[in-house]
Amino acid sequence: MSNLEKLEKALRGKVPDKVADQMIEKLKPYVTELEAYDQLVSFLENDYNSVLSELIANRDDQLRRRTLVRTLFAAVEGTVFAVKRKTLVEHNMGSCELSPAEYIALAEESYDLRENGRLRTSRKFIGLRANIRFAFSIYADKVGKIPFRLNVNDPGWTDFLQAIDIRNRLMHPKSLEDLDVSDSELDRVLSAARWFNNQVDQLMTAVKTAIKQSVNKQFQQTLIAHAKKLIEKHSTPLKVKKFPVTIYQDEQGWYVVECPVIPGCMSQGETEAQALQNIQEAIQLCLEVRQEQGMPLTIQSREVEVPIYD
Repeated sequence: MSNLEKLEKALRGKVPDKVADQMIEKLKPYVTELEAYDQLVSFLENDYNSVLSELIANRDDQLRRRTLVRTLFAAVEGTVFAVKRKTLVEHNMGSCELSPAEYIALAEESYDLRENGRLRTSRKFIGLRANIRFAFSIYADKVGKIPFRLNVNDPGWTDFLQAIDIRNRLMHPKSLEDLDVSDSELDRVLSAARWFNNQVDQLMTAVKTAIKQSVNKQFQQTLIAHAKKLIEKHSTPLKVKKFPVTIYQDEQGWYVVECPVIPGCMSQGETEAQALQNIQEAIQLCLEVRQEQGMPLTIQSREVEVPIYD
């Protein structure tokens, strides 16, 4: 079941269908973006596992060793990027607050001014050592409302740091020897991968558990407030007011109906019943627009006596 399906299941029956539809439509872009980052991480993990399976079958193959290192850090960089982006999405959804500095760091952007006084935005490179610590801790803090720190006392962290150096050497070789991955280096890379995967699992499990045990109150309040607003706007009014309408058939046989106390409010239908139903919706819409613009909801109408011949 996708996240959108889970969201729809959670809303149906708890709020009116029209409200649920609008809430789902409002949240759909955010949920879709979150799913896209999950898919990215899953794809990169599958790549690493595929290369690892090939390496196990031929451990001495230097090409597969180099490919394993590169694939591992593609997965690491992609996962760190996804974690930071998911935090931004949660912020944009209204489920957490970020300071300007936190937002800029998550977006990996920097700002300065051009000589003409215009603002210039550029990408900010953040080293992986600092980036992974920041990404994991802020995701746990903002999304899960829990503290989380990487286990840097584990030997796997030391292996991870050395694996970064191995990756950098392979990506910027200065000699043929730089392209060789020794047995001990391979062991460190495999240890680094196990450590990183374990840290990711711990982070995601801790955040999901925290959210499940105590749903993010701020986000819940935002949803409730939004639902109430939509309910007030779209649910059946508690007070029913009658409006005068006029109705006639045009040359094509359609029934045209107008509300004379609301300027420009008119509708039509193939049948009289359909026309009357349509004018009800038109009246509600016109009243909302006039209210938003600070205009009187209706104009005054008067009856006058006119002598006529029988």
